[in-house]
Amino acid sequence: MLGFLTSLSVISSSHAAGNADPIKDVDLKSYILQFTPPKELMNYCIDNGIDPINWINVQYIDFNKDGYSEAIVEASSCAMGNGGADFIKIFSMSSTQKLVELKINDEGVNPSDLHYGQGWTPRLTVEDDQLIRWYIIHPKDLARTKSKSGWKKKIFYILKDSEFFIHRIEETRPK
Repeated sequence: MLGFLTSLSVISSSHAAGNADPIKDVDLKSYILQFTPPKELMNYCIDNGIDPINWINVQYIDFNKDGYSEAIVEASSCAMGNGGADFIKIFSMSSTQKLVELKINDEGVNPSDLHYGQGWTPRLTVEDDQLIRWYIIHPKDLARTKSKSGWKKKIFYILKDSEFFIHRIEETRPK
């Protein structure tokens, strides 16, 4: 069964016909099954009638303003214990009609500063055409978060070439 899933074509026939926004025709669920969850677990899930991808969220936005959307993909596999996303990626379509991952680059920020208080898997969203990775600050780290339990940490990114770089970081009070 795994061989069947990994050999699926991820591009539909309407893409081949020249759809105006070809990334929207990509079967992203089939595509990500090639990478997550681990093959042994995926086989177990399939053999026991469990969908290997519990949920998938895809947002489309034209970050680079070239007239074609990029896809923000968050998915949770049957391997994920807390229900968060274990697959978080951003894709663009190349001129040769292949999916290309756009990297999130966190260089220049200490990882312990970037992720302090993170108790759950971060999420991705878009505000004002800008990529944002966010999470709720968890109470387990109250000494460091200065009583900011429940606050939202937002990391704003800008796209340069084919990578997203940190633009700014905000911590906001719960509403």
